[in-house]
Amino acid sequence: MDVMQCPVCALRFRFSSELEQHLSLEHPKFKAEARSGDEESLSEARRKRQIRKEVARLT
Repeated sequence: MDVMQCPVCALRFRFSSELEQHLSLEHPKFKAEARSGDEESLSEARRKRQIRKEVARLT
Protein backbone atom coordinates (compact mmCIF):
# COMPACT_ATOMS: atom_id res chain seq x y z
CA MET A 1 0.00 0.00 0.00
CA ASP A 2 1.34 3.43 -0.97
CA VAL A 3 1.48 6.06 1.75
CA MET A 4 1.98 9.74 1.01
CA GLN A 5 3.69 11.96 3.54
CA CYS A 6 2.94 15.63 3.89
CA PRO A 7 5.92 17.62 2.55
CA VAL A 8 5.64 20.03 5.48
CA CYS A 9 4.93 17.84 8.51
CA ALA A 10 5.18 14.18 9.45
CA LEU A 11 1.54 13.22 8.78
CA ARG A 12 0.92 10.41 6.30
CA PHE A 13 -2.11 9.70 4.15
CA ARG A 14 -3.43 6.71 2.22
CA PHE A 15 -5.12 8.79 -0.47
CA SER A 16 -3.90 11.79 -2.44
CA SER A 17 -7.25 13.50 -1.85
CA GLU A 18 -6.61 13.34 1.90
CA LEU A 19 -3.15 14.85 1.45
CA GLU A 20 -4.55 17.61 -0.79
CA GLN A 21 -7.23 18.44 1.77
CA HIS A 22 -4.66 18.46 4.58
CA LEU A 23 -2.36 20.80 2.64
CA SER A 24 -5.25 23.14 1.85
CA LEU A 25 -6.43 23.31 5.46
CA GLU A 26 -3.23 23.04 7.47
CA HIS A 27 -0.55 24.46 5.15
CA PRO A 28 -2.31 26.90 2.78
CA LYS A 29 0.84 28.98 2.25
CA PHE A 30 2.80 25.94 1.11
CA LYS A 31 -0.02 24.91 -1.22
CA ALA A 32 -0.20 28.40 -2.78
CA GLU A 33 3.58 28.63 -3.23
CA ALA A 34 3.72 25.18 -4.80
CA ARG A 35 1.08 26.19 -7.35
CA SER A 36 2.69 29.51 -8.17
CA GLY A 37 6.18 27.99 -8.43
CA ASP A 38 5.09 24.90 -10.39
CA GLU A 39 6.46 22.44 -7.84
CA GLU A 40 6.87 19.61 -10.35
CA SER A 41 9.44 21.58 -12.33
CA LEU A 42 11.55 22.49 -9.30
CA SER A 43 14.77 20.61 -8.79
CA GLU A 44 14.80 18.31 -5.77
CA ALA A 45 17.29 20.52 -3.87
CA ARG A 46 15.24 23.65 -4.52
CA ARG A 47 12.06 21.86 -3.46
CA LYS A 48 13.68 20.76 -0.19
CA ARG A 49 14.82 24.34 0.50
CA GLN A 50 11.29 25.55 -0.15
CA ILE A 51 9.89 23.00 2.29
CA ARG A 52 12.42 23.95 4.99
CA LYS A 53 11.54 27.64 4.58
CA GLU A 54 7.82 26.92 4.82
CA VAL A 55 8.27 24.76 7.92
CA ALA A 56 10.34 27.52 9.55
CA ARG A 57 7.64 30.08 8.74
CA LEU A 58 4.90 27.91 10.21
CA THR A 59 6.68 27.16 13.46
